[in-house]
Amino acid sequence: MGPFSEKLEEYGMQLYMRQVWYDSRLKFNKTDLGREEFSMNWMFAARIWKPDTFFINGKKSYAHAITAPNMFVRLQHDGQIYMSMR
Repeated sequence: MGPFSEKLEEYGMQLYMRQVWYDSRLKFNKTDLGREEFSMNWMFAARIWKPDTFFINGKKSYAHAITAPNMFVRLQHDGQIYMSMR
């Protein structure tokens, strides 16, 4: 965490943001596929609906730009999506 500025009343930080939500459109039959979950990369995440997450009172919130997004997605058979990103 840091740098801190008491004068400007602001600070910076890097964090891992993890979110869980359900999307019934992505349910699948685990018996037919023989698996209960699938691990996906950022390309899958780019094609699905994601919550519009924001930070209240954030001055300059942004996701840093790199060549490939640092993101992990896990899809459960019941439509639960777990997404972790840095």
